[in-house]
Amino acid sequence: MRLRQKNNVYIFSELPSTQDKAWELVFNGVPSGSLIIAGVQTVGRGRHGRIWYSPAGSLCFSLVLFPISSRQSNGITLSAARALQLALKSALGLEIRLKLPNDLYFQEKKLAGIILEVKQDKAVLGVGLNVNCQTGSWPVGVCATSLREVLNRRVSRCAILSAFLNNFQKETLTFGVFEDKI
Repeated sequence: MRLRQKNNVYIFSELPSTQDKAWELVFNGVPSGSLIIAGVQTVGRGRHGRIWYSPAGSLCFSLVLFPISSRQSNGITLSAARALQLALKSALGLEIRLKLPNDLYFQEKKLAGIILEVKQDKAVLGVGLNVNCQTGSWPVGVCATSLREVLNRRVSRCAILSAFLNNFQKETLTFGVFEDKI
């Protein structure tokens, strides 16, 4: 598996799901390392068929990864969660709790979720992070927060994404998720 230096980046103001768009692009031949970003997801999903709410201000993206072996797929979700945790600490100084295997919390409120879908030797890693979402963006009963609520200021989604991608590369190499260089 190799992430290319010059990845294909697809940016959409709104998508039903970055995961669905990523799989569509995979089946149309996009290279490994392609990144799909949406300003808003209308039908985002989490693990086990759960809904992932992605209001305006969220950072929602999917990363195409292949070839992937079953051994490699086991470490990708944890590497991504740890990479996001480190990105938030380095960029914003926040101590975020990792709830294994795929959620990040600030205090007792969900801040981010990660999903990995694997088909044959291809994988799509999805990340949803509540960045600049405002109070009341989530349905009643959803215990979530955003970086904006935590810090009481707007946060650069680009800076967080860049920090995540750099940390993800380091994490996957550190934990030996991928055999060859990313």
